[in-house]
Amino acid sequence: MDIVDYTEAYNRQHKCNPIAVHGFEKDVLILSGKLKVPRKRIDGKMGAYILEHCWLTERAESENDEAYVCVKGSDYLLLTQREARAIRRGLANGDTLFDHMSLI
Repeated sequence: MDIVDYTEAYNRQHKCNPIAVHGFEKDVLILSGKLKVPRKRIDGKMGAYILEHCWLTERAESENDEAYVCVKGSDYLLLTQREARAIRRGLANGDTLFDHMSLI
């Protein structure tokens, strides 16, 4: 599985300092920084981070291809601090966002 790390390129273009931006084929996952004000999820838990899934019109092939701007549609999840901490721990150990999320 060839994952493209767009984190630095995405930050240069959008100036929003995401935790991680990873692309695979025609999908990109963006883990944003902590929300200033947590939001209540439908299950009643407080979401402190946003994980956005964008489906693309172009394939993610290299860090400089800017496929991440060719968004066809998107959706997002609110993650609790505990959920985000587990993902961040995985990222520190060499995981990608795709190792933590199943796109079906």
